[in-house]
Parts: sequence; structure tokens; C-alpha cells
Amino acid sequence: METIVIVGGGAGGLELATYLGNKLGRKQRQKWC
Repeated sequence: METIVIVGGGAGGLELATYLGNKLGRKQRQKWC
């Protein structure tokens, strides 16, 4: 399990989190912090 930490928040951080979740979520599980 990978741990992904999004630093900065805001609209850009949310967009990045969504992108990474969609890209990596199909291959493996992540733990969001």
C-alpha cells in the first residue's frame, strides 16, 4: 500500500489528488493523508 500526501490543498491540490487517484487507483490501493 502506498501513502500519498497532498501538500498545499486548494483547488490545485484537489485536482492533483483526483488525477492521481484515478491514475493509480486501478492498479493498487492508496492510503490518503
